[in-house]
Amino acid sequence: MPRFHARIEPFAGLGLHPAPHSTGMGDVIDVDAMGATAVDGIFSAGSITNPGQQVLPAAARQPRRRRCRD
Repeated sequence: MPRFHARIEPFAGLGLHPAPHSTGMGDVIDVDAMGATAVDGIFSAGSITNPGQQVLPAAARQPRRRRCRD
């Protein structure tokens, strides 16, 4: 079975690091139910958070976020 590799090297400087997916399909970015990563203010969506889904359904699955206020 091919393994998914999240290409997040450009974001490593921000503190994002891949984690093994629970199915063993490869590496992903862990997010909470709102799509927030472990780094405050950075969100992720799509197949990088769930390699078992195709890109469009995975992105559409992410919940809508509240608008930020100043």
